[in-house]
Amino acid sequence: MIVNFKSDETKLVFNGFASRYYPPDIEKSALRKLLLLDAATSINDLRIPPGNRLEKLVGDRKGQHSIRINDQWRICFTPYRLGKDIGLAQTRISEILSEKRSITADTALRLSHYFGNSPQFWLNLQTQYDLRQAQEENKEIYSHIPVAQLAHLA
Repeated sequence: MIVNFKSDETKLVFNGFASRYYPPDIEKSALRKLLLLDAATSINDLRIPPGNRLEKLVGDRKGQHSIRINDQWRICFTPYRLGKDIGLAQTRISEILSEKRSITADTALRLSHYFGNSPQFWLNLQTQYDLRQAQEENKEIYSHIPVAQLAHLA
């Protein structure tokens, strides 16, 4: 989970705004990595996919880790093979990858066993996706919802 941002530009990218600092081709990759970081519940969650190239830092950054964002990564498996290995239909895996089907609790558990990370990581990714989709599809509706005025407790 991301606790804070050292850079205001990085925070803008995470919140879906264009950055004045980062090139547009880097923003998409950076956002993907930021979403993975935010969804992670432990350092092991960041070891998958292998393209993350999770690295321990040294020197004055000892105890920190980095994930490269400037190289395009790919997940090296087929929907058929993944489905077979975790006991799900290839069509279900393909639909998840093409954003036509959600990751359920059962699927999150299967993926976590297969990839060696937490089921919460997969559910967090699904929740992030759902929230961003809802925000984009209904931003006009949400902008008209008033903020509740809560009574102050003395």
